[in-house]
Amino acid sequence: MLRGLGLVKQQTGYSALYFTAPQSLISQLFTKEALLTVSFGIRNAENTAHVYEWSVKTVHAGQPTEVAAGTERIAAGGEVTVVRQILTSCVGGQLEFVVQLAHNKDAISFWTTCVSAG
Repeated sequence: MLRGLGLVKQQTGYSALYFTAPQSLISQLFTKEALLTVSFGIRNAENTAHVYEWSVKTVHAGQPTEVAAGTERIAAGGEVTVVRQILTSCVGGQLEFVVQLAHNKDAISFWTTCVSAG
């Protein structure tokens, strides 16, 4: 009754972005270049299919660099896992990995420390 009067807002659903294997995220890199696997999930908890554009960026000293991007079409109530191999350059300090959805700017990230090998 309240919804019919416009007094209650109908829920529209949501999107969820998450790391599928957070225990495998690397906290330290001991080489200048490394090939890392980043695995994340996108869940569409809406009543209709949705196309998700995503990107993975590395950020070093405040400078972002896009290292992967893609598009996933996900059915209503569905989810996908995205796995990408990313070649990194880690020359000191910290390196942040940011996974972001374009449509709502939702993002998740993790940091790794660049440890000098010598």
